[in-house]
Parts: sequence; C-alpha cells; structure tokens
Amino acid sequence: YDKAIADYTEAIRLDPKNASVFYNRGLAWVNKKDYDKAIADWTEAIRLDPVYASPLNGLAWLHSTCPDAKFRDGKKAIEYGKKAVELNTLTWYHHGSLAAAYAETGDFELAVKEQTKAIELLKAEKEFDKDDLKKSEARLQLYRDKKPYREE
Repeated sequence: YDKAIADYTEAIRLDPKNASVFYNRGLAWVNKKDYDKAIADWTEAIRLDPVYASPLNGLAWLHSTCPDAKFRDGKKAIEYGKKAVELNTLTWYHHGSLAAAYAETGDFELAVKEQTKAIELLKAEKEFDKDDLKKSEARLQLYRDKKPYREE
C-alpha cells in the first residue's frame, strides 16, 4: 500500500484536480487502517467532484463499519449513503453501505430493507461474485438480529 500511496501522491502532484486519484489513495489509506487520511482524501474527492458516488459510498461504509469506534458516525454515514444511492440507484453495494449506516444508528427496519435491495440488485447482475452474495446475506441476518456490521 505504501507504493500505491506514493504513486497516487505523485499523480495528485501532477493533476491535483483528479478526484478519482484521491478516491483511490483513500482506499489505500483504509487498507493501512489510516482512517483520518482516507476521510481527508475522500472528502477532497467529493469537493472536486460532488457527483462522484464512490467516495460518498466509501465514507458511508467507513462511518458505519469501521473497527475503530471513534470513526463511526451513523448520521454522517446515512447522509453519504443516501447521496451515493441517489447518484447510482442500481449499484448494489451503495444500498449495502446505506443498510450498514441504518444499522449503525439502530434503524434495523431500514437496514433490512436496504440490504434486501442490495441483494436483489447483486443477484440481478449477469455474473455476480458468490462471495459477495454470501457476505451480503450474512449482513442481512445481522440486521435482522438487530446487530450492526463491523469490518474486521
């Protein structure tokens, strides 16, 4: 991840208005568990391109599922998740992030509804990853059991 971050940092130096580079560097920061830097990069990506759904979704997921409680914020997660879903209504994982956001706030009824929608959209894809389906169904069961999801 360090090499990727260095490459993305150089790409940002060359093109500081490229939102997708900030988004991708944010992913690398998440993988290094440097959540402050991921949030900063995704926030910058949104500033540069307010209709770019990926960093909105990333923030929704992080604020819902982060293993470090100080980064979880269900209200922010719902805000980001709703925007991502509005921009890409047929993207299964955006619905999954919104479901996680609702679960984080304790609204398990809406969490189940959104996760069910996520699974329907995933199954509608021509070729979907069976592992994604298995994980999505496991999260649905968590929400039915009135439990939020946490990344490992």
